[in-house]
Amino acid sequence: MTELLELALRSKSIASFVGSNEYRNKTMPTKDELQELCKTTVGTVYHYHGGCTVGSVVDKNYRVHGVKGLRVIDGSTFLESPGTNPMATVLMLGRYQGLKILQERKDASFNNPRT
Repeated sequence: MTELLELALRSKSIASFVGSNEYRNKTMPTKDELQELCKTTVGTVYHYHGGCTVGSVVDKNYRVHGVKGLRVIDGSTFLESPGTNPMATVLMLGRYQGLKILQERKDASFNNPRT
C-alpha cells in the first residue's frame, strides 16, 4: 500500500492536491507520515460529513437530542470520512439502524402487548 501511495504522490495529476511538486524528487515519507498526510489533505466538498456528530447532535442510537421520534442516519453523523465514497457506509448504517429500530419495536410490543 505504501508503494501505491508513493507512486500516487509522485504523479503529476496528484501534485496539485498535495502541493505542486513537493514530493516529486524527495525521499518519501514514512508509512506513519503518509497516513498523517492522507488524514490532513484528503477531503471533499461533495460528501459532507461531521455536522451532526454522534454525541453532540444525536445519541448513539442516532436519535436527535430533544426531538422525539426523529433520527438522523446519514453522512453528516460521521466524525471522520470513511476513506471512500461514503454512500456504501451510509447504506450499511441505514440498514443496521433500520433493523435495530424494527427489533426495538418488536421488543416493545412483546413487553407491552395490547389486550
